[in-house]
Amino acid sequence: MEIPKFQYKAVDMDGRVVEGVVESYDYNNAVEIIRSKSLYPIKIIEFKSRGIFDNLHLWSNISSKDLSIFCKQFASLIKSGISISESLDILAEHISNRKLRNSIKDIYRSIHTGKTLSEAFRLQEKYFPDILIRTIEASELSGTLDISLERLALYFQKEYVLKQKFKKAITYPIILTITAIVVVFFMVQVVIPQFVKLFQSYEVELPLPTRILLTAYDLFTSYSVILFIFPFVIYFFINSISEETVSRIWLHRIVLTLPLVGDLARKLLSARFNRILAMLMGSGISLTQSLDIAAKSIGNAYIEQALKTVIDEVQKGRELGYSLKKIDVFPAAISRMVSVGEEGGRLEEMMENMADFYEIEFEASIEKIITLLEPLITIILGGIIAIIVLAVVMPIFDIYRLAG
Repeated sequence: MEIPKFQYKAVDMDGRVVEGVVESYDYNNAVEIIRSKSLYPIKIIEFKSRGIFDNLHLWSNISSKDLSIFCKQFASLIKSGISISESLDILAEHISNRKLRNSIKDIYRSIHTGKTLSEAFRLQEKYFPDILIRTIEASELSGTLDISLERLALYFQKEYVLKQKFKKAITYPIILTITAIVVVFFMVQVVIPQFVKLFQSYEVELPLPTRILLTAYDLFTSYSVILFIFPFVIYFFINSISEETVSRIWLHRIVLTLPLVGDLARKLLSARFNRILAMLMGSGISLTQSLDIAAKSIGNAYIEQALKTVIDEVQKGRELGYSLKKIDVFPAAISRMVSVGEEGGRLEEMMENMADFYEIEFEASIEKIITLLEPLITIILGGIIAIIVLAVVMPIFDIYRLAG
């Protein structure tokens, strides 16, 4: 079970205001932990677990591109012999993204109050992805901060490219769908009411398509508010129950079993797992610690839970390939290729190759779905509009005949 985190602001014995984060199963226990450090808490806030939709980060305020540039510049400054504190001060003056710039300034101030770099980043975790914070935590202990930041820069760059390709692929279908919905909405709200008045003024038997259209129109006007807010209710309901660990694991497992979506999710998560693990191991972080960070950063609670079994197996001396095969959450090819990489002493290289492979697979699947989806959306929405037009025109001909 994931232990909740509490961010606090407290006063120490000298009257100085300090900030920090503690892990605790409840609020009262968090207070006790803080007080055991000879601190008097003045503000404690629990970090909420991210909901099922919050892991997407497709349109976050701090983009993967900004993070990549930041990590690359940060690594360059540290390699040049400039201190962490001074590097952050320099970066804060040259970053254009306002939220990122303000966060770096806060990190700079936290370091000057005695916080470590990872502790300072943890205080800003609503702006930074978990993978960045956990990698910094691990690299501080291993003394490979500059290498880890360079690897993070490459990781975020690849993530940015993948996101851009995904956005580009879905942009046209979204525009097409929204345009068609606007047209249908206009016809339902403006055109059809005019013809309803016309039909009611003539005593003619309406054809079946027209009766169906009028019934649908009555239902739409009667329940329009409910139809409008229903998607938002579903969204907030799923996102709220997914804050509970058990519910989140169940929901994330369901996602992996859905047609089309499940296959896409597995390919994307497979690429992410391999990319994260290769990056961490290339930064000099141990395999078990890399697995722990990868599990907590992968963005799927069900896979995170399964990877805990892998960590236990590896700690017992089992090979990674064997342990991954045991949990059966990734494609079988991954465990086989990991085993090959372990035998040849090229595990990091093999995982980089698999990350590239599954990213290409993900992109190909998206393009294939979009290729099928675009004409399908056009046909369905064109058919709906055609039915509406037919339902309106048919009675007009009947009225014209009666008038003649």
